[in-house]
Amino acid sequence: MTQQSPVIDVHAHIVFEALHGAAGPYGPEAGVDAQGVDYFRIGEYELKPLSYAGSVFVDMALRLQHMDRLGIDVQVLSANPLTMFHGIDAATAISFCQRQNDLMASTIAEHLVKHPCKTKGA
Repeated sequence: MTQQSPVIDVHAHIVFEALHGAAGPYGPEAGVDAQGVDYFRIGEYELKPLSYAGSVFVDMALRLQHMDRLGIDVQVLSANPLTMFHGIDAATAISFCQRQNDLMASTIAEHLVKHPCKTKGA
């Protein structure tokens, strides 16, 4: 009998709501505009319509449910590339990235206790 290889998703982004506004005027920021349209803003760049609220991007329990439903054994999480803040002042970028890295590490550590080997951080 052959053993099935694990299914590994190596391209899964995560958004940390705790970081909204952490880069000052650059955001990131989630909100609703005057016309009632959800948006996600990074610097001068706005994605509309877009809301991460209640999605697998921000809800680890929901992410794990979807992984199980889809047969994904392991997911490698990485930061939303929009929050890499190319071209802003170094002090703000470094502070933001340090906080983002710390949140990634603590999120992975927290979920390793409950769900060993399900998520990894990049």
